[in-house]
Amino acid sequence: MMSSGDAGDQYYEDLGNEADAERDLAESLHNTYWINLLLYSDSLEMSEALEELVPELKKTTAAKTTHRSNLKKCLSTILSNLVSNYTADVERYTIYGRDDKDYPDKRYNPIEIKLSGAIAVIDGLDELGYLENHKGYSLSQYYYNRKSRVRATPAFIDMLERRTGFNAFHIQELEASEVVILRAKGETRYGRQISTGEDYKYTDTRETKRMRRQLEAYNEALEAVDITIDPSFTMPPEVLYNAGNKKYRRVFNWKSFKLGGRYSGPWWQGVSKEVRTQIVIDGEPTVECDYTAQHVHLMYHIAGYSYWDIFEAGDDPYSVEGFGTEYRKFFKQVFLKITSSKSRKGLNIGMGRWVNEQAHYKEMDNKAATTAFIYKHSRLLPFLYRKYSETLSLELQNTDSYVSEYVITELLKHGIIALDIHDSYIVQRKHESILRQV
Repeated sequence: MMSSGDAGDQYYEDLGNEADAERDLAESLHNTYWINLLLYSDSLEMSEALEELVPELKKTTAAKTTHRSNLKKCLSTILSNLVSNYTADVERYTIYGRDDKDYPDKRYNPIEIKLSGAIAVIDGLDELGYLENHKGYSLSQYYYNRKSRVRATPAFIDMLERRTGFNAFHIQELEASEVVILRAKGETRYGRQISTGEDYKYTDTRETKRMRRQLEAYNEALEAVDITIDPSFTMPPEVLYNAGNKKYRRVFNWKSFKLGGRYSGPWWQGVSKEVRTQIVIDGEPTVECDYTAQHVHLMYHIAGYSYWDIFEAGDDPYSVEGFGTEYRKFFKQVFLKITSSKSRKGLNIGMGRWVNEQAHYKEMDNKAATTAFIYKHSRLLPFLYRKYSETLSLELQNTDSYVSEYVITELLKHGIIALDIHDSYIVQRKHESILRQV
């Protein structure tokens, strides 16, 4: 017979095991991509997959009342996402929403995938045993913690290819996607964004039309040139890039065209600086020039100073006396977090989390180093910790996005393609002097 002490020990052991299992599940669900509503396939193989699966779906409780044409359209997009993510990583999930707001209007959703059709397909495939479906989870430190996610079973992927021949090579992305994106407010915790806002419907203005024309001209110019990695360079095995992904968008935040707005999207923004040095444009070598500590300089301007009136020429805003150059990355992170944290406590929590993920900095006294950085930039204190603005970081991004627009447009007038990396630009090496002048 188990004693009360043994029963208590077993109770707490069971609780611990449950917590471990929940954490392990959350960590596995963290490997995920948001559903891409622009994916589809008009291939013969997809047609065969639809003919195979729609009759099965119509027999499920989830999908039996859904109109056949709606079911086909949604099934094409959902299958394309499931197969695409499975092909990239068999462990990867696809995030999907179970709310109307997750399926925006035609501006962002030209195929017009709607909640009712998406849920009918996903829950129907789940009933048929073809999917692993998780309807949200509760551990707050993981990305999109309240969103549902799904992935195909290996047997389903095998069955699709065996019975219909459908695979990732048949998947397309609709080109007619919006390039001026406005998003609602996302969710943050300790200055760290844990979810993005949904795409937000807006009415076009003269300014949004002007931005769209500029982006379309820029993307058209990018499409006309070859942007690849030098073939003599050995790409690190963990780096994947799609050379056809050259399209920029501008993404604004918090329902305001005065917040965010950076150019984003192409493959070169997602690779390391080392890899970017190997980019060639139409077979010619390139150079990358940047604005050093651009946001720090913008902050001094907001505070009413020129940085160079206070510090000697050549001073690096991310350098602090007593700390070597190896701490530059650390101090850059401090500045990024201090512009979004509400207080010094929030900053310490955010930096503590970041340092714990960086083997190089784990043994350092991050609070003392942070204090030294704040002391150097004490003139900025009245404008930090959201005292100046709750949206300071996004306002700075908005300013640098218009700097990018100017640089890109001026260079295009010279027939020069510049690849935007937010605060730096890549051009063919022969155009470096013109880039620096602009």
